[in-house]
Amino acid sequence: MRQANLRAQETMVGYVREMIEAGLLEGDAQLIGYMFWATLHGIVVLELASGLRGMDGDTLREKIMRTLYAGMRVNPPSLEH
Repeated sequence: MRQANLRAQETMVGYVREMIEAGLLEGDAQLIGYMFWATLHGIVVLELASGLRGMDGDTLREKIMRTLYAGMRVNPPSLEH
């Protein structure tokens, strides 16, 4: 199981690295990869547990991924004072 998790995580981070190299995303590939992976994992778990009552998982996945993707193109100012 651990090896499967490592492969899945590295696959996601690899895709993110490619997108950063192509100028499509900005940021840390490892962090962004984990963000995408955690989001997708959460949606799948909710679907399997029937936790998306009234919500289509495909629609939710698309909207969340688009939002994360758009957010990675911007470097907002620090919120620290």
